[in-house]
Amino acid sequence: PPSLGLMTNLVRAYIGINRLDGTIPPFGSTAYPMPKLRSLHIDNNLLRGTLPVSLGNLTELRTLPIYGCRFTGTIPPSLGNLKSLIKFEAYDNRLSGTLSPELAGMQNLERFDVFQNKLTGTVPPEFGSMSSLLQLMLYNNQLTGTIPPELGDMGSLRYLNLWGNALTGTLPPQLGQLRQLVWFDVSQNQLEGEIPAALSSIGSTLIYMKLSSNSLTGSIPVELGQLSSLK
Repeated sequence: PPSLGLMTNLVRAYIGINRLDGTIPPFGSTAYPMPKLRSLHIDNNLLRGTLPVSLGNLTELRTLPIYGCRFTGTIPPSLGNLKSLIKFEAYDNRLSGTLSPELAGMQNLERFDVFQNKLTGTVPPEFGSMSSLLQLMLYNNQLTGTIPPELGDMGSLRYLNLWGNALTGTLPPQLGQLRQLVWFDVSQNQLEGEIPAALSSIGSTLIYMKLSSNSLTGSIPVELGQLSSLK
């Protein structure tokens, strides 16, 4: 309810896993500033409509799980103002449009989970500057374009899941710089070219790598045998 936004001292709101419907009120607006809010959990409801641009004014926010609802429209670029946000989980909705480069402003973000939506456009190269990110889950959308080599700069990344899109081009050898990577899945895309031997540089942390259902060519690099933890 909009009246929730009048609770100016509210720090945590947990209203997920219900049957709430309607839209998200403009939390963070002048009418509903909520200056102390750190957690807004509204996942697994019947909520619909677009995400308010004013959410980008909730600068104390740490966690924003909004998954498992019926949200449509784009992910507001204003969320890039949330410098303290650690978890953004918007998967299993009906979100569309492109991923704004401004979202890379969430420099403390550890989880960016927007899989199972209808997102289009490219993966912004600016995401490579999100040095705290542990999990980038973009699978099962309609993303196009190439995999940015800048993603190799995400030194903390452990899960990179891009399967089920329409990504093209080659696999960037810079992904071999992801020395903490545990899970790597780019299957069911339209990738071409050879498998870079540089992927072997990921090292012993990698336990899962899936490249199937693409148009990759050439031989399997013998260097991949150095990935001793693959299962």
